[in-house]
Amino acid sequence: MTVRSGAKLVPVLVAVLAATATPAIASAAPPPKWGPCPEEAAGLGLECGVIEVPLDYRTPGGKTIEIAISRLSSTRPEKRRGVCC
Repeated sequence: MTVRSGAKLVPVLVAVLAATATPAIASAAPPPKWGPCPEEAAGLGLECGVIEVPLDYRTPGGKTIEIAISRLSSTRPEKRRGVCC
C-alpha cells in the first residue's frame, strides 16, 4: 500500500466512525446521595454513596447497575488535587 492509497481510506474510515458513534446522553445523571459507609469501612472518615450507570454505554437507556463510591474530605483544602467540592 502506498501513502496515496492509504490517504484515500481516511475519509471512508472517518465517515464510518461518525455514523456508528454513540449519541451523547441528553441529561446529566443525578448526583450521588452521600451517607454513612458500610460497617467494614466505618471509622475511616469516609462518606459513601451509590451511583447508577448504564451496563452498556452503547445503550444508555437500557439496563443499569449500581456502583459503590466513597470520598474523603481533605484536611488541607489548599493542597487539594483533582475533583473538588
